[in-house]
Amino acid sequence: MLSSLRLSSSQSLARKADRKLARKIALVFEKDLAHTDLTGIRFFVKEGQIEIRGLVASEADSKLLDSIVRQIPGANRVNNRARSVKARVYYLSRRLAS
Repeated sequence: MLSSLRLSSSQSLARKADRKLARKIALVFEKDLAHTDLTGIRFFVKEGQIEIRGLVASEADSKLLDSIVRQIPGANRVNNRARSVKARVYYLSRRLAS
């Protein structure tokens, strides 16, 4: 029973850390990227790992996102799943052609 209490306590600490990291991400992107056309981007945080999802205008924008997120203290790992609109259009056109 005691070990399950410790696990619950550590899970609670991990969730607090994830919420803190999510707030850091929000502050960085509200302040630094307010004047860009990076909209519709979502960040998911779990156990210090950040996943970026959404569509961006170009591959350069995706790399910019990745670079900025990796510099945020507390980010243990970044999984950048943001895709450029051009790549998405190419994928869909190839899929429709087959």
